Amino acid sequence: MNNTLVAPTFGRDIMHHLLHGLVRNNLFIADGIQDREPWRARRKYVGEAKEHGYYTPDLTVPDWRSNWDYSGYDLNPMSDGESSARLFHWFDESFERVEDLAMAAGIEMHGRQVERHATFVDYRPSTNPARQPRPVLRPDGPAVDAGARVPNLTEGFVGSAPDLGAFEVGGVQPHFGPRAPSQRHEWLTP
Repeated sequence: MNNTLVAPTFGRDIMHHLLHGLVRNNLFIADGIQDREPWRARRKYVGEAKEHGYYTPDLTVPDWRSNWDYSGYDLNPMSDGESSARLFHWFDESFERVEDLAMAAGIEMHGRQVERHATFVDYRPSTNPARQPRPVLRPDGPAVDAGARVPNLTEGFVGSAPDLGAFEVGGVQPHFGPRAPSQRHEWLTP
């Protein structure tokens, strides 16, 4: 829910594991050069235990547990706008557009393709992910008011609908790191 994901690839070939969850209002931005689709679900990983200690489900089509929609994708890793590969791989097929993925897989029926420079203020590729500045949405960008309201999870949005990604334009921004003594939480003691 409302994540901003900036990475060279997503899901390590097991994007289908998200069929068991609530996946809404996210931004997936492929930042880096790769020789394969940055967003993949591969049949060979269905129902297999992985070396990382997690299990990928047998689920390959949406069912009553699936709620995957209203996310934005810029999976084109090339800065000049030229695509080096198909962008989505869903089991036996590859697709260039989120609309084609939606028709074939039954997910992201309201998903959209976005362009990172039109979506974020002063977007720059990261050379050091640990020092990557927090991406800030452009107030006039395609991710603003493009999400779907989810009761109890997207309350307090600004505008006509929640924004895509982690931070709402015009909303209160979270604080990360140490706080001043006057801002620290005091725990109740018995």
